[in-house]
Amino acid sequence: MASKATKTKSTAKLPRREPVAPKAPKGSWENPLIPNAKYQQLYASMLRAQILEAKLASAAQRMPEAVAAGLIIDLRADDALVSPAPSHRFLKGVPLKQLLMKKQPGLPESGFPAQNILPAIADSVAEINAAIGIAFTFQRSSCGDRNSNVVLAFTTDATACLRAARLAEEHRLPILFVYMQTGRKATLSMRTRRYGIPGMPVDRDDAVAVYRVAQEAIARARSGGGPTLVECMRYTVPQPSQSAIATLERTLKRKSLFTAQWKRALSAAFRRELAQAAKAARRASRL
Repeated sequence: MASKATKTKSTAKLPRREPVAPKAPKGSWENPLIPNAKYQQLYASMLRAQILEAKLASAAQRMPEAVAAGLIIDLRADDALVSPAPSHRFLKGVPLKQLLMKKQPGLPESGFPAQNILPAIADSVAEINAAIGIAFTFQRSSCGDRNSNVVLAFTTDATACLRAARLAEEHRLPILFVYMQTGRKATLSMRTRRYGIPGMPVDRDDAVAVYRVAQEAIARARSGGGPTLVECMRYTVPQPSQSAIATLERTLKRKSLFTAQWKRALSAAFRRELAQAAKAARRASRL
């Protein structure tokens, strides 16, 4: 007589199960520069960024979700990030539980070293200088193999950014400066061009445009071409129907890559994940 098998419950954490995305009709045209799956990854990342920013970000930390997704989703694990925005840190690979853990009073923020994310520094000049220091380290460690890690540094300090960009261009450092502004006229990107530094203005609410700019700038930095300044600005006064997510939804619909059911599934799955992470963070904080 066969013995009864002992049943055990696995405690291993299951990987995130992505809701099944719609597929384009067979034979439809697909952009080789941005495949259909990349369009959908951009959209899913934007949706998660929006939900996370609404829950965690302070007014000073909030960033447009198109900027978050377009610039960060294709960074490598060893690339460095300088940004306090929770959505940026999440998209760079920080687990939700770590993002939700409360910092101990009186202790400075330590950043997330495992994901190469610098701590937030109140002094914008010191923050940009730290980013430059990491870029020098990456350049030395690449040993001229034309495939360097890169630094992605967000800033709102035009003066500090311009000075750092000139130094980075002089040494051909692998760094992208992302200058966030609220106006609708490019300013800093025009000034950097006078010093031979590519300045690329982009609509902060156009995820596809941000992604294209990011790919060009990151490839240039990795190959030893030096820094790029990406100036994120508003081209139009945003309306609900013209939001970044609504705009990308229309693009996906034209490609038959979007359904309302998929959007609901993405939102619900991430909210569940967020709730579970919050519960785990609360338990850990009581230990």
